[in-house]
Amino acid sequence: MSIFTNTIGIDVSKDKLDAHDYKLNKHHIFYNNKEGYKKLLAWIKTNHKQELATLLCCFEHTGIYSFGLCVLMEENKLAYKVLPGLEIKRPIGMTRGKNDQIDAFKIAQYAYYRREELELTKLPVAALLKIKGFAFS
Repeated sequence: MSIFTNTIGIDVSKDKLDAHDYKLNKHHIFYNNKEGYKKLLAWIKTNHKQELATLLCCFEHTGIYSFGLCVLMEENKLAYKVLPGLEIKRPIGMTRGKNDQIDAFKIAQYAYYRREELELTKLPVAALLKIKGFAFS
C-alpha cells in the first residue's frame, strides 16, 4: 500500500513550470528560477499543510532545466520522482499539438496511478555533482 495519497505533476520547460495538483485539480504556472521555486513551494505548502509526507511530486527529466527543481525537492525533503519523457508519453499515446497544462495533468495522473511502484529519485552526493559540472548555490 502506498503512503502517497496525492500527486503533483510538473511540466518543466526552459522558462516555466506548469504544476497540476491531481486530487485538488488545481493548476498553476511558475517561472523556472529561484523566485519561481519559492512560489511553487509556497503553493504546495498552502494546499497541503498537514499532508506533505503523503504528497509525491513528479516531473520529466529535462536535464539542466529540471536540476533546480530536484535541488528544491531535496532541500525541502519533498518526495519526488524524475521520469524519462518516453515513460510518461508511451502509456498516454500520441497527442496532437503541445499543451503544457494538459501535460502537467497527465504527469500527475501517471504518477497517481503508479505511485505504489515508483521509486523515489535522490540526487547524487554534492561532490559527484561538482565533478559533473553542477554547482549548488
